[in-house]
Amino acid sequence: MGQVIACFEVSSNSIRVLLGTVENNEPVVFCTNEIAIPGIMENGMIKDESALVAALSQLHRIEDEASRLSINITNVYVLLPSLGFQAFRGKKTTNTVGSSVTSIDVSNVLSLFQKDALSPEASIINIIPEEFTLEDGQRFFEAPIDKASRTLTVSAIAHVLPKSITDSFYGSFLKAGFRINQTAVSSYSEGLALKADSSMPQSAIIVNMGGKVTNLTLVMNGMAVACKSCYAGSDSLTEALVQDFAISTETAEHLKIMNGYSTRTREFQAPIWRGSSDNDCRISQKELNASISRFAEKYFATIGSGLRAIEQMVPDAASLPLVLIGGGSMLNGMLSLAKRYFPGKQVIRYSPKVIGARSPRYVGLLGLLLAASRSEHTLAESQQGLPRVSRAVPKEKKPKRTSSPEDDSL
Repeated sequence: MGQVIACFEVSSNSIRVLLGTVENNEPVVFCTNEIAIPGIMENGMIKDESALVAALSQLHRIEDEASRLSINITNVYVLLPSLGFQAFRGKKTTNTVGSSVTSIDVSNVLSLFQKDALSPEASIINIIPEEFTLEDGQRFFEAPIDKASRTLTVSAIAHVLPKSITDSFYGSFLKAGFRINQTAVSSYSEGLALKADSSMPQSAIIVNMGGKVTNLTLVMNGMAVACKSCYAGSDSLTEALVQDFAISTETAEHLKIMNGYSTRTREFQAPIWRGSSDNDCRISQKELNASISRFAEKYFATIGSGLRAIEQMVPDAASLPLVLIGGGSMLNGMLSLAKRYFPGKQVIRYSPKVIGARSPRYVGLLGLLLAASRSEHTLAESQQGLPRVSRAVPKEKKPKRTSSPEDDSL
């Protein structure tokens, strides 16, 4: 078994954890876990830090009988929300420390991106190399380690998020006793997951239908280049059902998940829900369809506005397919409704084929798993505070292992 990578995501209503590794450039999932925390996030910000810290503290040890996995978790990789996400391309050059390229040179040239002027309210999350160039003009997609050159030039994309979001996430995880190895923006991770699946388009607009926020990410050749956020999601549908039928939130959630929008037509419309007394309302599938249709008209109009904004930035985006992911995409009838409101576009609902994480809710975490395995020659925010090194340092002695072979530590 390869090194176990612990990937965490805090959504609007839950914490998701995915433990896995990468073999032959493909994700291998050992287990997933989810803890429900309703209302933990609002507009991309952590709403109740103490509740989040308490919930995270329960996840230092994960035991999964199905995979026979028992593991202590200290170091984690964290998926950050895409609200306010921006991507910038740039090119930097540095002199190599010696006569050939080393990992130190790669870190040095990537760290030059930090000197670019940014707003005090912004944080560089990650710097992703696209191409390396040596002094003789040779070009490489992977870091040209050990290649002779006195200079190293890199073309890269810098991912930027509002500092308020990154600070709140780092603070919560640190208070819960975790060390963050690396963070990645969900838009970037979703693009990686899509790129890893040969059956999916490499350029598309990913529509992540979350609980409170729907993110639209423009992906070109697997790389996220733009994102727009819509403040509506499947929780908005629950609220609409509560208003339309004067029912409880729990009942509305049940109807949304268990019934949803049905395309089957029947002459006889038996109630699909009735109250505990004869005076309570009764709801038929036809009535539920009508309520969901009214919600969908507003919801997809909001998504349409976001799509037009992306198409104004990148005109080629207009011809790209829509790929639906997230919990909202799983609702019965959501795909057919999306096709109705976007008749000129190819609309695909994506469910990963990875055993153990076949839900559209885990697309971002699968991409984060891939990003974690490739982080050797990228510059993550957690690395940016480290000093650059230009000389070798003595190797530290490895501590003796005291835990049993069956009790791994991460």
